[in-house]
Amino acid sequence: MTSAVAMIVLSALSGLADAAGTAVPPPAPSQRSLAYASTVAGIQEGIARRGPKAVTRDLYDHPSDWDCVLGQIQSGNEEWLGVAIALSPGSDAGSAEMLGEAVGLALIRAPEKVLRLAIPAFDLDEVCGGRQDPLPTYVEASAELEKQIASVGRVKNSGVRAKRDRCLGKLKQGRANLKRFFDVK
Repeated sequence: MTSAVAMIVLSALSGLADAAGTAVPPPAPSQRSLAYASTVAGIQEGIARRGPKAVTRDLYDHPSDWDCVLGQIQSGNEEWLGVAIALSPGSDAGSAEMLGEAVGLALIRAPEKVLRLAIPAFDLDEVCGGRQDPLPTYVEASAELEKQIASVGRVKNSGVRAKRDRCLGKLKQGRANLKRFFDVK
C-alpha cells in the first residue's frame, strides 16, 4: 500500500479527515496508545528527553498516534508546525514523506505560517510539490491541489513573498503532474 493511501486509510479509520480532507476531531485518548502523543508539550518533552529519532520512530510505530499527530500538523496550528519541525531531524523514508505531506496540507489552512516557519526545516519544493502519491481520483487530487493554490495565492505578507511565489510555481506544476498521473487529457 502506498504511503498516501495508507495515510488516507489511517485518517478514515481514526476519524481525522473525511474523504474531502476536512478535519474532524482526533481519536479519543483511549483510542491512542502513547499518552504523550496527544499534546504538543508531551511530544516536545519526549524529544528533549529521548531525541527526535526515538520519538518519531515511536509515533510512527503506533499508527493511531502518528495519524493524530499528522492531522494536528495539517491543521496549520503554529505549535503543531513546531512539532513537525522538531520531529523532522528524526524522520526518514516513510515518516519523512508523511511529515512533509502533512506540512504541505497545512498550506490549505495556514499558508503564511507554513511558509514562514516550516520552510527552513522542510524543503519548499517538497512541501509545495504535492503528494508523492495523489488521492485516489483525479477529482479529489485536483480539488486538494486547487485549495492549496488558492490559499497560498492569498498570502500578502511581503516577508514571505519570494517563498509564496516559488511555492505557487511548484503547486501549479502539480496540475500537469496530476493530469499525467491520472492520464487525463
